[in-house]
Amino acid sequence: MKQSDLPAPRSRSTNGAGGPACSDPLSQASSSLENGDWRSALRFAHKALRGRRDALPILEVLARARWLASDYSGVLRVTKRLIALNPAEPGYRILQAMALRGLGQFSLAVTALRRCLTETTSREAQSKALEMLDELDAIQCGAIRRLHGADPTFRRAYDRDPEAACRSLGFELTWYEPAAYVSESSQLLGHAGLDRA
Repeated sequence: MKQSDLPAPRSRSTNGAGGPACSDPLSQASSSLENGDWRSALRFAHKALRGRRDALPILEVLARARWLASDYSGVLRVTKRLIALNPAEPGYRILQAMALRGLGQFSLAVTALRRCLTETTSREAQSKALEMLDELDAIQCGAIRRLHGADPTFRRAYDRDPEAACRSLGFELTWYEPAAYVSESSQLLGHAGLDRA
């Protein structure tokens, strides 16, 4: 995913020259992030978080910096906190799904995007979630085809029950009915019925 696909930080104060209005850690983290310097963005975001564990703008910058660093597990930890603080923001679910996709956890990514679709009325967020679901289907279908051609055990299981065979390996195609299980995905996504942490 491109950086432009990520949710933007909520507030950025600048002086007339376009630089940070002050040298507070959040402004420095945002500026570093805009310059593609995720290491500095992480350092300043962590500094800004000291004593302010629930600050949405700081957590948003931290999530974006972790994304740029390809720290998908870190993105998941931060998005879990963001969703707990502001469950109405669909961008957090989308970022969560992007991180899960980056980790190859397609089933959980589909679950996060389905949740996004049911939670938001934003046409833009719904469109992005549907686009990502289509991409996930294409990626998974390619992997399933390769697996079907290379693994006789999977091929036999697939020929008996395609959906069960795919789900047993962590695939979740969007045309399947949502899985009845919640257990592991609940904890990872920060929900038990989906968002009780």
